[in-house]
Amino acid sequence: MSGKGQKHPPENPVADEFFVDAQRFSASLDLRLESSVLSAEVAGLFDFLVQSISANRALSASSPASSQEMANCELMLFLVNLLKEMGTHLWRMRRKMVDPETGQPLGEMQRVYRYLESMWDALEQAGVVIRDHTGELVPGGGIYSLKAIAFEQVPGASREFVIETIKPSIYFQNQMIQMGEVIIGTPEQMRP
Repeated sequence: MSGKGQKHPPENPVADEFFVDAQRFSASLDLRLESSVLSAEVAGLFDFLVQSISANRALSASSPASSQEMANCELMLFLVNLLKEMGTHLWRMRRKMVDPETGQPLGEMQRVYRYLESMWDALEQAGVVIRDHTGELVPGGGIYSLKAIAFEQVPGASREFVIETIKPSIYFQNQMIQMGEVIIGTPEQMRP
């Protein structure tokens, strides 16, 4: 799905900028999606967006006017889920587009990386923080606001640390909306 020809009602400048950047990003990937390492992430993100928007429209149409509070709560839940999904997919795309050693976009990704960065910046301006925990030390008291999905012994490690982030933590207006999922590296003597 390329986003071509879609109309977006003006709501606020940050949302408008994000939508335009998403359309440009999508259009720049149109010809490369078949061979791109990003195809699954882009397809997943746009599928989620289409499904979410369709579900929200159906929900709004079925909500009677007397249940405005309920409709507002459902809209907030929809927006939080949208931010979580978009943030996770953008984070995954960013990881695939950047050289892990230098932190710079890979040669073939430099052009489309600009659009991803614009979308990332728009989310940050709206108060969304996407946090990758890879390399972070685990505090002495244990894991903190993260879901440890696995532990692996690491020869030579002196403390527990995050080996890999599977899913980033996402915050909106300083409130966690998605708990990160990680793999923890442990010193050999700490785990059987």
